[in-house]
Order: sequence, then C-alpha cells, then structure tokens
Amino acid sequence: MDTTSVAFAVTQIGATFSLAPFDAVLQPLIAETLVEQGKTRWRRGTMLIPGLLIWLVLVLTLRRDLNYDQALNWMLSGFRWLADLLPPQAKLVSDGAISHARVKLGVEVFRVLWTKLVASFQPLPADFHGLTSVIFDGSTGTMPDTTANQAAFGRPSARTGVAAFP
Repeated sequence: MDTTSVAFAVTQIGATFSLAPFDAVLQPLIAETLVEQGKTRWRRGTMLIPGLLIWLVLVLTLRRDLNYDQALNWMLSGFRWLADLLPPQAKLVSDGAISHARVKLGVEVFRVLWTKLVASFQPLPADFHGLTSVIFDGSTGTMPDTTANQAAFGRPSARTGVAAFP
C-alpha cells in the first residue's frame, strides 16, 4: 500500500474530520487550538495530521474496546468508498506511529482544548432548592430533623405512618 496515496486520501477527507454529534462544538475549538499552539503543519505523506489525531484521541475515549489501529480503522470506515486509497481493514499506520504522533502533538494542545471547551459551557439554571442537578445516580443522603426541614421537605410515608426524618 502506498503511504502517499493514503495520506492524500486523508487530506481529501479533510483536516476537519469530525464525529457529527460533537462537530459543531468541538471542530472550531480544535482548529483554533491548533493554530494557537502552532500545530497546523505536518510531515508530507503522513496521514496522522493534527486535526485527525485529536479526533482519534477523542475516539479512543469513546471506544475503549478498540486499540489504536482498530480505532483508526473505525474512524475511517465511513470513507471506504475511497477503495483504491483506503483498502478495507488495512493497517493504515505502522506500529508506534500513533504513539509517536501523540507525543509530538503534545499534552498542551489537549489541555488548551479542554480549557476552551469548559469555558464554552453555558451555566445551568438552579432546579432543585437553589442547586443545579446534573446527574441522578440513586444515592441518598440524610438531613437534620429540624422544623424548618420538615416544613420545606415534609416527611415521606412509612409503614407505621410517617418516616423519622424529612
């Protein structure tokens, strides 16, 4: 397999490869971060361009059942119509190439991307007694048995009538 043609195929797919549900939020942040960090250039003939590599790292967090090669194949499986350039189930990169590319890209790119992503979040409104609920996991807690708590929350029913705590 000619690595130059695979690299060409990846550039045809685009430096803006994305996973559609996350694309609208992440792609502008990825592009901005790569420019700020000076990571917009890559070696000629490689398919591990910085934008694709960032998406690969994100895919590895979503598809923890896959190794590097499998995750890359999974990502590019929708582009197999480029049959001459991306043969099915081919080993697209040599062993260690993804690890080397990740090291070269560096941690700071992901740190800046995370910071930008968190800064883009909209505040959530308080929906539970002045607090913001973001997840329900089935955990329970106790509260002091005070008149104020009883007035605010009431007491749940119990077998014998009323529970001991609000």
